[in-house]
Amino acid sequence: IDFIIAAFWTGDMIVSLRTGYFEDSSLEVRAWPIAKKYAQSWMLVDAIIVFPEWVVLFLQGQEQIRSLTRMSRIIRAVRCLRLFRLFKLDKLITPAQDQVTSNIMLSAMTLFKLIMALVTTVHLITCGWYAIGEDDEEGWTTYFAPETTIFEKTRLFWYFASARWTLAQINGRTDLGERHNILELAYTCFVAVVFAVIFMAVFI
Repeated sequence: IDFIIAAFWTGDMIVSLRTGYFEDSSLEVRAWPIAKKYAQSWMLVDAIIVFPEWVVLFLQGQEQIRSLTRMSRIIRAVRCLRLFRLFKLDKLITPAQDQVTSNIMLSAMTLFKLIMALVTTVHLITCGWYAIGEDDEEGWTTYFAPETTIFEKTRLFWYFASARWTLAQINGRTDLGERHNILELAYTCFVAVVFAVIFMAVFI
C-alpha cells in the first residue's frame, strides 16, 4: 500500500509538470512556463508529501533502530500535509458556483466547503497531537487510558483519542494537564489560537 501511495503522488507530480493552464484567454502548453507556474504554486507542498513517502519505505526494514523509528514517526506525521491538496478543489468548485443560479444550491456548496475545511483542520491537528505524544518518551500517549491494554491501543484507538482531544479544544475546554511537556503545552496554545481565528473569521 505504501508503495502504491508513493508511486501515485510521484506520478501526480509528473502529470502536474505536463498539465497546461489558461493565461488570460490563451492555453499555455509549453514545458518551461508550466514548470515555472507549478514551482510557484504546489511543487513545494507536493515534494514535502512525496519525499517522506519514499523515506518511510526505505526505513521500514530498519525500524528496530530507535533513532530511525523516531524519524519514521515524524515523517509519517508530515505525510498528513497531503491533505493540503484539498485546497485545490476550490479551483474546481468556484467555477461551478458561478454557473449556479439557485440560492439554495449556492448555500449548500458554501456549507460543503466550510465542512470540508473544518474536517481537514481537525484531522491535521489530530495527527499533530498524536505525533507530539509519540515523539517523547514521556508524552501523553505513555500514560493515557492506563486501564486499556496495549493490545487494545490500535491506530484507530489513538486516532479517536487524539480526535477527542481536538474536539474538546473546539468546545472551549482548557487543557491544563499537569503532566504535559513543554511541546504539548505549546501545541495546545497554538491550537487554541487557530480555532479562535477560524471562528472569528466565520462568525464575526
